Amino acid sequence: MRKNHKPEDDNRRYCIYFVLLLGIFLLPIQSATSQTLLKPFVLASLSNVISESSFKENVDIVRHKLALADFFIAGDFQPYSDAHIFVITNDQIIELASRTEQGGYFSALRVTLTQVDNEIQLSYSNPDYLFHAYRLEGGSGKFSQTLKRVLGFLEYYGAEKGMPKEKLRNYHYMFGMEYFDEPTMLGEFETHHHALSVLENGLSQEKAGVAKVYRIDMPNQNKSLFGVTMTRDCSSDEFLMQGVDFKPVRSTPHLPYELLVSENKIFTLHPHFRIAMNFPDLQMTKFMKMMCIPGDIIDALEDVVS
Repeated sequence: MRKNHKPEDDNRRYCIYFVLLLGIFLLPIQSATSQTLLKPFVLASLSNVISESSFKENVDIVRHKLALADFFIAGDFQPYSDAHIFVITNDQIIELASRTEQGGYFSALRVTLTQVDNEIQLSYSNPDYLFHAYRLEGGSGKFSQTLKRVLGFLEYYGAEKGMPKEKLRNYHYMFGMEYFDEPTMLGEFETHHHALSVLENGLSQEKAGVAKVYRIDMPNQNKSLFGVTMTRDCSSDEFLMQGVDFKPVRSTPHLPYELLVSENKIFTLHPHFRIAMNFPDLQMTKFMKMMCIPGDIIDALEDVVS
């Protein structure tokens, strides 16, 4: 005998159908939003300025921590009065960077201290972000975990939403602007040794206001990564950062700029990529107000190797 049909049975059935259909339609959305979204930088800690010597004391503490963690400080400098930048590496970082043709840019990670009013921000470049931006193969997780353990972790920052790794590995700012695999060649020489000599000579003379911060050589490869600080006009570190680095948490780990000597050629990432990579939220109107910067950076680096 058939049971009596009740309206509430239909309501229950329709609810079940609706939930099932909703799950089917939302599955692609949930899959997309569950992706890890990467951001350029990591804020490790915040500390208060207690005295005039607080900033220097914090710099010394970070230097000591990095040394104890088996990081080699390839170079450090102050691009302007309220910021200090350490460039760090080790054999494992260099080995990973050496696996791909242009991976050498990864061989230098940055740790920075920036004083903003009465607060000192300790930050560093996010290895996971750089790993995909520079299209490396393998994994960068151990470097991220080591930096978190040694320096601390509060949050990722530098982009409001972040980017999935697939987009980051093929990133460019907008149509017509350069990708990672479209670097600018600054010069071509007879040999690798000649290219290094010309670059070292130009940097020692601080041609065009460009000075060397560090040099990292890749073992068993004719490749070397140089980091430079710039002080001339629109190409200067301070002028650039005044234009792009205006949020409460500063993006100081963007600096310094790099040149890659590969065999007998000297390359640099085009500023359209190199700047936008670390400031992906930068509005076009803001970018247009700094139109002189990309050209002046390239001109200054070309002057160094001319």
